[in-house]
Formats: sequence, structure tokens, C-alpha cells
Amino acid sequence: MDNLHLLTVTREMSDDKIYGLGKSITPIHNQLITLGWRVTYFSQADLNESQFNKKSKYIKLAQYFLMAKRFKHESFIYALVERMYMGYLASHLQLKTKCTHVHFHDPWIALGYLLHQYIGIERLFVRIAIRPTAYHSVLNPNIFLTQHGFGAYCEAVKMDGVKIGSKSLRFMKTIEKWVCSKMIRVIAPTQLCLNQLAIDLGILPQSIQQNQTKTIQAKSYESTRLPNNWIKVPHVKHDFNKVDYHRARQELKLPIDAKIILTVGRLAPLKQFDVVIKVFANLSKQSDSLHLIILGGGDRSFLISLAESLGVLHKITFAASNQVDSYYSAADIYISASLTESFGLANLEALTSGLPCICTRVGGVPEVVEDAALLVEPNQSSITSGLQLLLNDPNQKELLLKASERLISTWPHLEEITQTYVQIYQSNSKST
Repeated sequence: MDNLHLLTVTREMSDDKIYGLGKSITPIHNQLITLGWRVTYFSQADLNESQFNKKSKYIKLAQYFLMAKRFKHESFIYALVERMYMGYLASHLQLKTKCTHVHFHDPWIALGYLLHQYIGIERLFVRIAIRPTAYHSVLNPNIFLTQHGFGAYCEAVKMDGVKIGSKSLRFMKTIEKWVCSKMIRVIAPTQLCLNQLAIDLGILPQSIQQNQTKTIQAKSYESTRLPNNWIKVPHVKHDFNKVDYHRARQELKLPIDAKIILTVGRLAPLKQFDVVIKVFANLSKQSDSLHLIILGGGDRSFLISLAESLGVLHKITFAASNQVDSYYSAADIYISASLTESFGLANLEALTSGLPCICTRVGGVPEVVEDAALLVEPNQSSITSGLQLLLNDPNQKELLLKASERLISTWPHLEEITQTYVQIYQSNSKST
């Protein structure tokens, strides 16, 4: 496989790789390398100073000419140009390194790449100067897209706090549908995610949305009406390294005798860490032994202010670390209050670590956790009730732990998921 070279492109920064895609992508890359593939992983963390400055310049120019301040869509223009610039750079890198396969983990990055493919001067030069047959696999690489939001990416970005008007949203869905049509394979980590993507892009009718809620209860997520080149590939299960419960607490300087609740993820509004703090503050009034860990990168100033106003800041540990196994080992209960997840990688990690879990019934989460986690609605009262149940009912905890053992024991192995990707990458045509 010496001639096979994969370029993976994401918009991740260095912190994102600790908690996000990097934890799922890197093991696959390592396996591909052992199979003889060459692999290049390109993200925002790899931008040099010149590229970073150019990105900032292009964003400001786009915001100025598109009157972003006047129409109050600065964040939308920022997000779009940032990702399209990554696609532009990826197009240069693909040609320079002669990659035969390109895997995008963001449709807006793919859009920047596709536009540069059509108008890039150096690509035109190569087509003229070099025999097309000799350079065909480089000039026309196999391209793939993984959708990581639940449904259309523009909807996920909007839920993440980016302001997008209704007209812009409709336009971006049309663009996203076009981008998907250019891919050899469109991939998502859950079937529910693929179904929602098809609904958002107008491939499936909105009426399917109501039916999806019913299929969650029946554990049936398949849709035979999706394009044939759309495929579900779950994330890789984290290879958890168990640390002794008491030693983990000592090393992390956590209270030894406390009942520790852990929540994990980037500090974004849709993760609802503020709701977790409010739930924790209310329950702390009933028990002095509770302690909360919020593990994730990002701006924590608002959360600190909230915890201080509620009088529980001294009972909360904020952390950003790549030693996540120690935190899972030190905890008693895991909770996710997210408003949306296409998959929920931290949820799977928590199940793998053997923690009783509370997860919100959103996005692709029910498909991933099945009956191995306590599913609740994404509001304060439901999360409070769920946490009270796990704190007070040992039998419920035991039921969840037995279910999680069954789930984890049947989860696809790294080698199996890698082989799925090999088959996907070796697909050489779209089928619709």
C-alpha cells in the first residue's frame, strides 16, 4: 500500500485533541500506518504563524465586505471563513504531499477544498504541465466527509452559539447538500445522525423526525431511504487504563471521602455545565459530602462566577488535562447534560471506565448508550431527579453497571473499525 496516502483534515486546536476528535482519529491512523498507509493529520494546531495571520486577515476582510457587524453575523462569517481557509490550505497540502485520499471532518472545510480544486492556479498548471494519466490519483483524490454535528453542520454550529439568520441557514444547507454530493462516502458515528442530516438537507421529509423518537424506544435506527454512499461508523472505544480509586484521588488532590460527580467536555454553552452546577448546588444543600469535577478546556470564567454566587465554588474542581483516566478512576458518578451530541465520546469513555452514567436523551446518545446509562431530559429538574436516583439507589447503579459491561464487551474493536475505514477508503465511486 505504499502508494496510498491519507490526508485527514479537521479544525481542531490542541485542546480539542485531548477531548475531541483526536482521541478517535489517532488510533485509526496508527492502525492504518501498520497496514502500510501513509497518513498526514492536518488541523488548526498545525498552522504556522504566517498561516494563522493570513487566516485572521481573511476573516476580517470577509466580515468587512459582507457587513457582518451591521447584520450581526460576525460569528457566522468567522466560523465559515476559518473552516474554508483550512480547506484551501488542505488543497495545497494534498497536492504538495501527493495524497491519494482526503478525509474531511467538517463540510465547510470540504467546501473550501472543493472551491480551490475548481479555481486553484497551481492545479491548473499541473493539469497542463503533467500527463493526466500519471497524476490522476493526485489531481483527483478520493474524498470523504464525516459529519460530527447532529444533522446539518450549520444547525450544529447555530446550536453552538453562532448566530445564523434563517436565509443564511437555508443557503448553507443547500451548499452542504452539494458538498455531500461530491463525496465518495458521507460518514457519521450514529444512524440517528445520518437520519437527521437527511432531514435537515431535505432528503427525508420532516415527518421522519417524529418517527425517530419512537424508533429510539424500539432500538431501531435504520433508514433505507438514505443515499447509498452514506454510512455509519462508530467511534473507537477508549482503551481505558484503570487507576486505583484512592491513589487517583490523592494524585489529583481530590477529597478522599467525598462522593465525586464528574462531567467532561469542552466548555461550550450547549454542554450545559451551568445547569450541572445548579443541580450540584441544590443537592449540596442536602449533602456536604458531594464534590464536582468539570473536566474540559475553554473559558471557565462564567462557570466560576456562577459557582461562587451559589456558594459551591470550594466544592468544584475545574481541570483541563490529558490524564483523563485518572479523573474517571477517581469519580463515583458521571453526568452529561449536553443539549445535543451526534455520538458523545465522553459518554462512551465513562461507560468504559465502569462509572454509573446519567446522559441526556439527545441526538445520537440513545443509540450509543442504549440501556447502559440513565437517560434524562436536558433540563435541570430531570437531571436533578436522575442524579438523586443514582446517589440514593444502589440497585439502580448495579443495573446500569451490568448493562454497561454488556455494551462495552460487544463494542467493535479498533481493528474492526479500521478495516471498515480501509473498505471505505478503497471505494472508488459514489453510489446514490
